[in-house]
Amino acid sequence: MENQQDNIQLAGKLIKYGFDEEQVPGIIEILENISNGTSIPIDDFIYLYGTMKVQNVIFIQDIRQLQGRGIPILMELSKQFNVSQHCVRTYIDERIIMFKHIELAFKSLTDESGIFYDLISKRRF
Repeated sequence: MENQQDNIQLAGKLIKYGFDEEQVPGIIEILENISNGTSIPIDDFIYLYGTMKVQNVIFIQDIRQLQGRGIPILMELSKQFNVSQHCVRTYIDERIIMFKHIELAFKSLTDESGIFYDLISKRRF
């Protein structure tokens, strides 16, 4: 983020979705990395991530929203469950995929081996 005021605004939005204050800095870092890697505004990801947290069960339209913004979420979930992407779609239809799985996928995508790792320091201007 460009300044502390921006971070405060982002934190406030995440808290409204029910995230604990202690979690917020880490979530902002994850979402900033993904935002920088996809060139999609972080507010879009806060909305999607927050909405998925509130609903807890993940629906196919959530997956489409993420995929359409450049996040290979099906691939990441298939790694997490060690199944094909087709099976992940079945899991979504059967309401097996929950927010905790999305949370793990986002962490994996932004950890040292993830495609969105450390992109905060490599911002596009």
